[in-house]
Amino acid sequence: MRGSERWSTNNGQDNETGRWFPRLREISIAYCGRLEEVSIGLIPSLRVLKIEECSEEVLRSMVSVSSSLVALSLSNVEGLTQLHREILMQLRSVENLNIEYCHGLRHLWPEQEWKTSKICPSLQTLEVSHCIELVSLGEKVIIHMGV
Repeated sequence: MRGSERWSTNNGQDNETGRWFPRLREISIAYCGRLEEVSIGLIPSLRVLKIEECSEEVLRSMVSVSSSLVALSLSNVEGLTQLHREILMQLRSVENLNIEYCHGLRHLWPEQEWKTSKICPSLQTLEVSHCIELVSLGEKVIIHMGV
């Protein structure tokens, strides 16, 4: 695709980035509209991930860099309509989930995922704001806007 960008530090070895940044606890990627993929390998020490004004592809490629994420913040993620299964499977340890200004977000997660698996079992805080198309949090919970 013309104009797209890829950020990669991965040279074929998944644990290479973790060795370069053994204490890296937080990554913030913001205002990278042309960025479509991030391939940085595993970072076991990573605990906080913030994605702002980037594409859903950036989110999909970043959630797998650490199984120890405790906080995920999403703001204005282009193309995000719901948190898909492959994203949810990576969020087992997330305690704080903040989603805002994701205008295309219609469902927080697919209804079938809510029914068949324990979604985000460690989740303690869920903040969702300014997602004007949001109609469902899962399990047929309907949000009535402006009532």
